[in-house]
Amino acid sequence: MGGRQGKGAFPPLGGAADGVTRAIFDHDGLMVVSCSYDKHAKLWRLSDGEEQLTFYGHESWVSDVAFSPEGRSIATASGDFTVRIWQARGALTRRTTHAHTRRAAAAGRRTRRTARREHA
Repeated sequence: MGGRQGKGAFPPLGGAADGVTRAIFDHDGLMVVSCSYDKHAKLWRLSDGEEQLTFYGHESWVSDVAFSPEGRSIATASGDFTVRIWQARGALTRRTTHAHTRRAAAAGRRTRRTARREHA
């Protein structure tokens, strides 16, 4: 992030102590959410590179992150066997799933089964 030079370049985003595992844009391209080995996810404003929120609560590295289609929620998947759902504009946990017997590796990948449930 922030590697482009010249007109329209984004400011660098920092703050992950142990390396970023994933970073994605929100639906309107104004924000980026990143996750890392430091057990946190962070929401960044692209216009100035300012950190808006830090999502605390995982007990292991955060492997993946995804915005909900409407952009109001963020899902994080972690090596602590949980997926957490957060409010995108406030760091309150809405739901935590502990049902995984393997590490939760992906938060935003859709399968045909989840796509059918979303449209049902």
